[in-house]
Amino acid sequence: MVYTAYEVNAVGIGNIEQWPRYFDYNIFTEAGKLQRTVHNVLGTLTGEAAHVTLPAGTYHVVADATVYGIVTIPVVIGSNRQTVVHLEGGASLPDTASVVRFPDGEIVGWRVQIPEAAGQQKTGQP
Repeated sequence: MVYTAYEVNAVGIGNIEQWPRYFDYNIFTEAGKLQRTVHNVLGTLTGEAAHVTLPAGTYHVVADATVYGIVTIPVVIGSNRQTVVHLEGGASLPDTASVVRFPDGEIVGWRVQIPEAAGQQKTGQP
């Protein structure tokens, strides 16, 4: 899931007046081939980005980030794992996270490792 920069649309349902529409983005293979263009809206009021299923591997996500404009983020997808990328801003840093920075030192996201049974680790990487 990639939470890109977004715009807020009026929907006028009951007391709920607005919901985010995350901007679309592209996923490229490690070799630079376009894997998929993602229409990043579920069409619901939950505020979630679209869910995408990919084979395990390394990809590059090209997306609109709220603070940085269009960015390219390397993403490692593990087998049977969920990876979430936050580019929309405003998300709080989890306690189990380490900061990920651009080469100039600016913070772009975080990496989380959650211990699982039998000593395995689950890693979510931006």
